[in-house]
Amino acid sequence: MRATAIEFMRRFVEEHLKGKKNLNVLVLSKDSEDHKELVEFCGHTYHSSRAVEGEGIPVDDSSFDIVATSSFFYSTNNPNVAIARINRLLKDEGLLCIVTPSTGSKIKTFTVESLSKLVGKELDILSCELPKYGEGLTIWNDIMCVAMKIDKKKKKKKKNSSDELDG
Repeated sequence: MRATAIEFMRRFVEEHLKGKKNLNVLVLSKDSEDHKELVEFCGHTYHSSRAVEGEGIPVDDSSFDIVATSSFFYSTNNPNVAIARINRLLKDEGLLCIVTPSTGSKIKTFTVESLSKLVGKELDILSCELPKYGEGLTIWNDIMCVAMKIDKKKKKKKKNSSDELDG
């Protein structure tokens, strides 16, 4: 795994998982061992799937608190389908962490803007960024995007409240 991917996942764990217990975590990756150590370090349940585009994941809807991906989105044929399936697997207020190359891949790359647009169709973006200069930039220039699945009832209530304020 690339140094920037490891650093981004370490930072994600530190910022979003530290101190939380009993989380179900799904890692979607070409390498089934990606991020296992980070997840186990925090004491969370670890599942791994090499399933392309989220197919064949034998779990119920809303089964995971966290879905983390690395070396996954640049090799998936239909990122829109993958995001929709991930959204199905996430619990309300569950987090998605994507680490994917912005350059260097012969298959598919993303920009911060294109990844934000893709993820934002299904989830609320918390952050989407390239590493800062000097943070181990490589030919891949990984992007990290963190997003949250918002409870549909809360989202609708929030929208109605803002509509009332506008009207």
